[in-house]
Amino acid sequence: MTERELKRRDILLAVDTYLEAIIDKTPEKVPVSPRLKMTHNGESSKIGESPLWRNTLRVKERQTFADPDSEQAVFYGVFTNVQSDFGVPRQIDMNLYAFWCTVTIRIKLEQGLITEIEELCNDRDLRLFPVPKKDIVLPDPNFSWYVHPDARSTKEEMIALIDNYWDCASGLRPIDQLPVHPDAQRYEEGYRTTNQLHSFRGDFKHNKTFRWDVLQENRRYPVVDPEYGLIISYCMMENNIAGPAARDYVRGALVVEVFRIDYGLINRLLAMFPFLTGKTGWEK
Repeated sequence: MTERELKRRDILLAVDTYLEAIIDKTPEKVPVSPRLKMTHNGESSKIGESPLWRNTLRVKERQTFADPDSEQAVFYGVFTNVQSDFGVPRQIDMNLYAFWCTVTIRIKLEQGLITEIEELCNDRDLRLFPVPKKDIVLPDPNFSWYVHPDARSTKEEMIALIDNYWDCASGLRPIDQLPVHPDAQRYEEGYRTTNQLHSFRGDFKHNKTFRWDVLQENRRYPVVDPEYGLIISYCMMENNIAGPAARDYVRGALVVEVFRIDYGLINRLLAMFPFLTGKTGWEK
């Protein structure tokens, strides 16, 4: 393996170690840096102390996206305390009520140690996306294919394309200017939102509620991988912004979206909505 692919392997191993530690309740096994910064749903946290650590017995669904250049990975998953083997003697806080949670975890690695952990969770059902969390299926194989070298975009081109997407969502650009693959599909919390009423592009054109203020300062791109055509965007979608000085960060919602890009066209989108309407703890 090249040095770059060894970095990819190391960050994938770090994610696996983190997930196993959550299930086994062994925070001491996570290789963290002395200068670790960790948040859970925007609040400062420590290894082993978040509700995710306390209440998880099983990770039912999994998909990891890694960027060897930034040495970051973002994990999508469905976590639960429901097991088929009731003989496992583990004590957890939520041992009576079923716990189901969609989760994204961002991990940053430096010199083999984890320096950043961002846990984002949602244990509530979304009103307009009627897929129970226990029925969400991962991984989505569409994000696991290599992009042919002739069809790849550069990192800069990928970021510009998704900036264009958010500008369209903000009403700053017409949707006709957004390069979209004819097969493009959008999945949000396990529910396919495209082709139910509108197409991918049609949601922008015809759904009058499909508009958010997504300020440039709110957009983060921790994973940008041209080889797989993957780019992950974190952003706070807000409404009715009067001006930066008047913002209170509670008019919208945080979203974590992974895009698949082929031939410079958006081909697929998988979105998770953490239960977070305030600051993330990672603002610039």
